[in-house]
Amino acid sequence: MLAFWVLVAAQAMSSADQQSDLPEVEIREEIVGDFDNDGTQDIVRLTMDDEGWVRITAELSSAGLVEIHSDHRSSGSGLGIETSEDGLIRYHYSSNVASRGNWANADTLEYRGDAFYIVHRTTSWRDGNNPSNRGECDFDLRTGEGVRNGVEVSADIKPRRWSPSTASGDLVSAACREFVQDDVVLSGGFDGDGSDDRVTLDGGSFAASLTIETSRNDPQRYSPIFIGSGHEMALTSHGSIQVSWWHSFGPVNHAPMTATIAYRDGAFRVAGLTREAMQVGYPVTVIPRCDVNFLTGRGEMGGESFTTDLPAITLEEMAAHALETGELANYPPQCGGPAED
Repeated sequence: MLAFWVLVAAQAMSSADQQSDLPEVEIREEIVGDFDNDGTQDIVRLTMDDEGWVRITAELSSAGLVEIHSDHRSSGSGLGIETSEDGLIRYHYSSNVASRGNWANADTLEYRGDAFYIVHRTTSWRDGNNPSNRGECDFDLRTGEGVRNGVEVSADIKPRRWSPSTASGDLVSAACREFVQDDVVLSGGFDGDGSDDRVTLDGGSFAASLTIETSRNDPQRYSPIFIGSGHEMALTSHGSIQVSWWHSFGPVNHAPMTATIAYRDGAFRVAGLTREAMQVGYPVTVIPRCDVNFLTGRGEMGGESFTTDLPAITLEEMAAHALETGELANYPPQCGGPAED
């Protein structure tokens, strides 16, 4: 009998030790309202633990506990929630990174039966790579219209599931920001018909557009494509086109990315993708460089080879996926890294 109580005490002490190891969670802000439109009051809380990890949850009478945002390590600058004038959730946050500039966003979120959707954004920014690219914008996804630096703008962007990554907000920001980076133009026989072709890269703070002019077809414009910042373009030794940029994996992780574009089977396709080594998480974990050739189906991650069934998709498919989801299409799961959502 004594042995039984000794075991119980040991288990209790072990449980207490485990609980003491858990980070302390503080409720930073709390708002109340009928956020699911069922006539009853709901609660939304913004919490942060002592390691700086943020979590936003909604207790909805119609759906129970719904997680809006989690695992976003932030200094807390400009971070908060409030109720908008039309009774929706308004989430605001900001960032200041010397090499990338600074920005502040306020996203209005609406519950639509299965998840929270971003329906409105106000944003202000200053591009660290191009100081002349700065300003503010107010954009309503429900109407596809907004005002940027006092000028009316419009874009075919609909309300979409909200996430802290590029999957939702950055497309709105891209619509709000003019592409002021100088165009990069390359010439060459890219489609193999013996005549000169022309490729123009129009890079911006959060997206790029690519225009290809050949003797075969009228100019084709792909926009938005390669969502990120710091876009550059060059030719390979084999005459293929390479576009490089800083790609976002979620709100705090970024890595240099390069797409190799080649003309195959009557279309310009993303023939290869390279992600340089990146640091993620806290404590920091280094994910090694990953390179994949979609034409051969072979890749290499940190010195280890792998195969993939992912095809060499066309630029049209790549741009359509970016417009629909805000994500990078065809990213091989073997390359690892944090999820974009």
